[in-house]
Amino acid sequence: MSLERNDIIYIDEKEVTSEELRRPLFRSLHRGHPVRDGMLQAVADLWCPRMHRDVVMLAQTCEHCQSAG
Repeated sequence: MSLERNDIIYIDEKEVTSEELRRPLFRSLHRGHPVRDGMLQAVADLWCPRMHRDVVMLAQTCEHCQSAG
């Protein structure tokens, strides 16, 4: 873990995303229903607990994502 640039925390060179930003991040990420791989690519530089699992679950439970992907 490191603390760099404007007091942002990084783990394995990924910016740590706070719990309070998760819901708005996922809402924004899911806009347009880019399916699982598109959402995973969008969060590749971010880290928060269970990020990958939560993105996969969001895509698996979204009817629009399932029909698009």
